[in-house]
Amino acid sequence: MYGKFNDPADEEDEQNHDWTAIQEQHNDNRVTRMLLTAEWYLRWPCVPLLLLGFLALNMEWLEFDYRVQRIFTITLFILSIIYFPLLLARIRNMG
Repeated sequence: MYGKFNDPADEEDEQNHDWTAIQEQHNDNRVTRMLLTAEWYLRWPCVPLLLLGFLALNMEWLEFDYRVQRIFTITLFILSIIYFPLLLARIRNMG
């Protein structure tokens, strides 16, 4: 005789709560994917190259060892070889 009253507003709140949880999980997955892939590198291309270039220019001033300078320069060169074709492809897709 005294059954549970099903309020439509309560059901809607539960559905909204579930939807919010799904969106938060999706956003978490997106951030993780962005950090684990090269997506962040393509979105903000100037940031890593500017930082690496700044370090490359100031290595002698920062008194790095010669071997560290050589490894860093080779790494920067390899990254630029990989990166610039990707940047050109992105610029072509923009237009």
